[in-house]
Amino acid sequence: MDCPMLTSKWIFMERPSLIFRLLVLLFMSDTLILSNNKLDSLSSLASLTHLLTLKADNNRLTTAALPQMPYLQRASFQNNKITTTEGIAHPLLEVLNLNNNQITKANLNGNELRKLSVLEIRGNLLTSTAGLGLPKLQRLYLGENMITELADLDKCIALKILHLRGNSETTNQ
Repeated sequence: MDCPMLTSKWIFMERPSLIFRLLVLLFMSDTLILSNNKLDSLSSLASLTHLLTLKADNNRLTTAALPQMPYLQRASFQNNKITTTEGIAHPLLEVLNLNNNQITKANLNGNELRKLSVLEIRGNLLTSTAGLGLPKLQRLYLGENMITELADLDKCIALKILHLRGNSETTNQ
C-alpha cells in the first residue's frame, strides 16, 4: 500500500483502518511510551527521528543505544538489563534515566550530549564516576551503586546536585 507524504496533522478518510490510524498517530506523535512490553530491542525506532520523549522502562533491553534522534529531549530506560552507556548520543537530550540496570562503567560524551542536565543512574553496578564528566550536567543521581572512586566530576562545571547515598565508602582520587 502506497502512503502519500503526510504533511497535515489531520487526515480524513472514509472508514480508515485501525492500523492506518495507529500509524498516523505514531508518526505524528512527539512522545512514545513503550514501557512494560518485554522488548529486547528498540532498533525499529530508526525512522522516528522527530521524537521529543521516549519512555522504555521495565523491558528487557540490554542497550540504550539508538540511532541519533536530533530532537530527543527526555529518555527513560529504567528497570531493564542495560550494561553500557555506549551509543547514547542525542544532541538535545536534557534528561536521561538509566536507573536500575546493570551498568558497570559509564562512557558518556559531552560533545554528543551537549544539553544533558539531569542524569539518573541509580541502582547499577558502577564503581567509579569516570565517564560522567558532562559540562552541562546539573543533577547527577548515583545512589545505590558501588562507587569507591570519584573521577571526572571536575568536568561537571554546572553540577548542583550530586547524590551518592547508598554506595560503598566513597573516596576522592
